Amino acid sequence: MKTKPSIIGTGSTKFGERWEDGIREMVSHACVNALKSAGIEAKEVDSLFVANCFASSINGQSNLNALCSDELGIQNAVSIGGADAAGAYAMAQAANSIMSGQSKISLVLGVEKMSDLPITDITKITSEILEQDFEASTGATLAGLYAMITLRHMKEHGTTGKQLDMVSVKNHSNAVENGISQFKFKVTREDVAKSPMVADPIRVLHCAAPGDGCCAIVMCSEDISKRYKNKARIIGTGIGSDLMAVHEREDITRFNSVISASKNAFANAGIRLQDISFAEVHDSFSIGEIIAIEDIGFAKKGSGGRLIEEGHANIDGKIPINPSGGLKGCGHPFAATGIRQAIEAFMQLNKMAGKRQIKDPKYALTESIGGTGATAVVNIYSL
Repeated sequence: MKTKPSIIGTGSTKFGERWEDGIREMVSHACVNALKSAGIEAKEVDSLFVANCFASSINGQSNLNALCSDELGIQNAVSIGGADAAGAYAMAQAANSIMSGQSKISLVLGVEKMSDLPITDITKITSEILEQDFEASTGATLAGLYAMITLRHMKEHGTTGKQLDMVSVKNHSNAVENGISQFKFKVTREDVAKSPMVADPIRVLHCAAPGDGCCAIVMCSEDISKRYKNKARIIGTGIGSDLMAVHEREDITRFNSVISASKNAFANAGIRLQDISFAEVHDSFSIGEIIAIEDIGFAKKGSGGRLIEEGHANIDGKIPINPSGGLKGCGHPFAATGIRQAIEAFMQLNKMAGKRQIKDPKYALTESIGGTGATAVVNIYSL
């Protein structure tokens, strides 16, 4: 990157089943707080990037950029998709707009309202992000495909049920200290192991829950960011892709999209893997965190589970993973998640994370994937 766009303001709703709020209310809440955090007014924003996955299918709204423009009074509004990674993709588009000089100050939001339908309907709708001819049309679900990935990882690399359980234990513990998290309670390994089976070997407490929420950030050009004490520069971005259908991949225990996106992000950032102080990764299912640890390079292939089990990914470990609580602890309003990860990077780097604060962080990494790893976005941040 020739210039380094920065995050200068953040805002978020609490994640959960927000029966009292519609999309408009959540967007207004998160964005007003983000603008207030940055100390600017909406009229100073010259571009609006709106990330969403399911408003058309769930909420009957397929013109969400217009809705948000109307609600916020901001012109030049663009809708961004990309499955679970939609929020991170919106950030990448805003960064491109700022680096090209087309934008000076961008407002980026991700919003999802998923509690309006029963979970059986939501499970079917979320399958829209899968490959259709051989997966969704035959009844495959995200949980079912991740179960296949988990079983293969266990068979090839010796990953254990205990290691999967420990991902959830760690992330729930971290989420207790996060004001926006949906699940503010700790779980034990026994709680996870006894929770209902979803798709063998995945149990309920191995899964992130869909829900409602909106996150927003204000991004700006390098010259404007110099006025701000609290900021997070996006120094590297990488985008990667893989085959959409899981069965067509040579090795389903690795996500080539993440490997490619990570490589590109580090090349753009000009730093080494060892420089990263902590990471927020996509743990929609527990195996997702383990694979992310391996694909990014924090552990060798097959040893991601051991890194979790030995405590190295804890907040006080050698490479803290998901200090926010991750998708598992915070909940997973799909398009909001990538931006929530960026908010955590901002808070940690500026030492605003309270009891979950990482000691003296210098560089942060976020990894957001779409579906079962067909797409990925990796961002690297510094002060």
